[in-house]
Amino acid sequence: MRGKTGPLKTAVLILGAVMGSGFVSGKEIYQFFSRFGKWGALGFVLAAAGICWMGCLAAGTAQAEGNPDPVAAACPFRGAASESPRVLARTILTGSLFVIYSGMLAAGGAAFCAEFGCPAWIGSLGIAAASLWAAAGGLDALQRSVGKLVPVLLAALLGIAAYCGFQAGFQIRTVKTDLLNNWAVSALLYLSYNFSAALPVMSALGARKPNKNSLRGGAALAALVMALCGLCIFRMLGTDPLSASSSPIPLLSIAARHGNGLRAVCSFLLIVSIFCAASNSLFGLTASLTAWTARKYTIAICALCGYAVSLIGFDGVIRWLYPLQGAAGLFLLVGTAVRRWQTAKNKSRSV
Repeated sequence: MRGKTGPLKTAVLILGAVMGSGFVSGKEIYQFFSRFGKWGALGFVLAAAGICWMGCLAAGTAQAEGNPDPVAAACPFRGAASESPRVLARTILTGSLFVIYSGMLAAGGAAFCAEFGCPAWIGSLGIAAASLWAAAGGLDALQRSVGKLVPVLLAALLGIAAYCGFQAGFQIRTVKTDLLNNWAVSALLYLSYNFSAALPVMSALGARKPNKNSLRGGAALAALVMALCGLCIFRMLGTDPLSASSSPIPLLSIAARHGNGLRAVCSFLLIVSIFCAASNSLFGLTASLTAWTARKYTIAICALCGYAVSLIGFDGVIRWLYPLQGAAGLFLLVGTAVRRWQTAKNKSRSV
């Protein structure tokens, strides 16, 4: 087993996977939760807890079986009847991670364009190259690169969101999205598609057989930090609902009201979050396709394809593709829970 992973490193891995550009920019929280008011805030907290709890279940299954394959942790079918469900699970996971990765590259292009005035394709290309470097090194390299960045990102994001959120009054502005008309459904779909991002990393971590208390403590810490940051962003969006609804990157629009210096800091934080999420999703995407020994060329091909798709744009990905991806990911969500129950049951029988 390489690289001892304690609760803090576990939490950082989870947060690095799910706190990407959509979360940090505020766009995800606005689209999924803001229009539901207090019920939306509750839905987000429950979704954050669910993401981390399900990640812990996936890691527990991988730990019990010694298998880092995320599909093995998410598909409860075994034997002759397992082939079709496993193909379906792998297709859903691969598609979900590809959408997330392409969305991160598109967000990188938008962030570079907004802050530096350069063409969006240059920013997307830069994020693609950096994430390729991080993902190619495996889980250890991912821990080293993401582990150093995520704590700084979280501390700064929490402070900025809290500062902006309590400088003005709070309002709710309705956004019409046919796919998200109920706060509980929004929370479930948000949980589902974010879990797809965390599943490969947590499966790889669990296969290294870390201490169970480290897994549980790390998952609990990740849920707490994610909920706290999300609620501050929720409050910040309510101070300027017009910017939240019209801007592709609400964080930058709202921060600009408090000075160009704060906007520049937010741009840096956004780019860091994009790099972390893109690296995690590229790692997971290639993990869902091939064994590690055969991933050298797969990683490069996935990065190139993701870059091509990212040229489409960022706003539509969050509004339409993420909810649809979350609906498809319900199969993985249920499968992971059932599979963990099966492994626990088999273990109790063998004792």
